[in-house]
Amino acid sequence: MKKVYPTWLRESHVVMFLLLALTFLIVIAVMVSISDASTTAPRTLERKVVEDLGRVASVRGFVMDVKLLGTEDNMFTNVRIRVHGVPQDVSLLFCGYQGDRVAFGPMKLKVSTSSPRKYQDVGCFYLISAEKDEEPAK
Repeated sequence: MKKVYPTWLRESHVVMFLLLALTFLIVIAVMVSISDASTTAPRTLERKVVEDLGRVASVRGFVMDVKLLGTEDNMFTNVRIRVHGVPQDVSLLFCGYQGDRVAFGPMKLKVSTSSPRKYQDVGCFYLISAEKDEEPAK
């Protein structure tokens, strides 16, 4: 008994195309299953936020300008400082009123780098301490 195949299966290029397509799908399935079996821990946004909460930085430089921003209920202090070793001025935004703690001239500022509040989509720092610093030797 002779088997009868449809006419579209009699063409060799159609059969070759179907075999290649099936092989491609199997390879994709294997690659997806291997990539999902990763042993590294996933990096979540929550973990990154928790890691950044306890960081403290010290900034030494020459305070050039202090400006108050925001309203009485939601006040921020912008400090423009020339940091030692950096050729341009740097602006630091602090949460709350810090005008009485920051003075003009050489200072050492200790800040917490977490940014829980924002002023116009810019995160603010918490000022931990502000000390007058002696002028660096030239």
